[in-house]
Amino acid sequence: MTTLTAVDGYQPHRSAPAPSTEGRVWVVVSVLALVVSTLLVAGYLEYLGAATLLRNGQGQAFTGLWEWAFIRGVLRSGSLAFGAGLVPVMVVVSLPGGRIRSVRGPLALLGAGVATMLCLMGILVALT
Repeated sequence: MTTLTAVDGYQPHRSAPAPSTEGRVWVVVSVLALVVSTLLVAGYLEYLGAATLLRNGQGQAFTGLWEWAFIRGVLRSGSLAFGAGLVPVMVVVSLPGGRIRSVRGPLALLGAGVATMLCLMGILVALT
C-alpha cells in the first residue's frame, strides 16, 4: 500500500514561500496603465470639447489648442476622475469591517470609479 510519505518528493513541512516582487510589479503596471489610459481619455474628451467650441465659433484657432490651457484641462479632467474614483475606495476603507486583504480590490474599485467619471464626462461632452 502506498501512503503519502512513500511518494517521492513529499515534504511534510513546507517552508514559507520566498517573498516575490511579482505582486508589486503587477500593482505598479496596473497603476501606470490606469494613469496613462485616464490621461488619454481625458485628453480626448478635452479635444472633443475644444472641437465643439471651434465648430460653434466660440473658440479660437487650433494653434492655441496644444498650449498650456489644453494640458491643464487634461490634467484637471484626469485628476477629477481620480478624485471621483477615490471616493468609493475611501468609503470602503472607512467602514468598520472593511479590511484590505489584497491591493487588487481597491485598485479595481478605483478603476471602476475613474471609468464611471470619464463616462459621465463623455456624455456631457456628447450632449453639447
